[in-house]
Amino acid sequence: MIDIFKDMRFSINSKDVTQGTVFVALKGKNTDGHLFVDEALKNGAEYVVVEKSLGFTNDRIIRVNSTLKFLAELARKRLEEFNPLVIGITGSNGKTTMKELLCCLLSHREPFKNRGNMNTEIGLPLSIINDYHGEEIAILEMAMNKRGDIAYLCEIAKPYISVLLNVGTAHQGVAGSLEDILLGKLEIVKARREHGFSVVMNDERLLSMLGND
Repeated sequence: MIDIFKDMRFSINSKDVTQGTVFVALKGKNTDGHLFVDEALKNGAEYVVVEKSLGFTNDRIIRVNSTLKFLAELARKRLEEFNPLVIGITGSNGKTTMKELLCCLLSHREPFKNRGNMNTEIGLPLSIINDYHGEEIAILEMAMNKRGDIAYLCEIAKPYISVLLNVGTAHQGVAGSLEDILLGKLEIVKARREHGFSVVMNDERLLSMLGND
């Protein structure tokens, strides 16, 4: 089924849908993309991807168990097809700066990078699906709100090089304790590919937790 989407643009916003777009209906905190299926079809969506539990019927509608996981799987397959060297970057701050710096240093190799702040469970796969075109190197920043987020993103784009910049209190209150944040960020180290390596900034808390792992 994934082959039918080749070279198509994906969107989760029905207002951005134009002729030939694939609209993916996601359930969010404030709204539900399934409410905008009709609008997406009227705007020219080639296909609309919805969750099976809902009773949509149309020859342009594709039903899946989870639209979020559908995006993740599509992005994973896209990277798998070309097998780039993935550099994954996370940290409480400095992710975008480090991504841009590495892209500048490796500009002669024309690396791929995820755009702007498209670094979440929705943004990262969308950026890969829409913007990745077989580059040999993919430099990806990965954001975290809670434990498990980084591991989820690394399932989509398994890093050969894991970069862990720092751990602060930016996510405290959402992710839980500082220890939860530390453990969540360390997921990028544990998820790296076999024979890959990690770059961890000189943070005693991180290094001690790595030493105890």
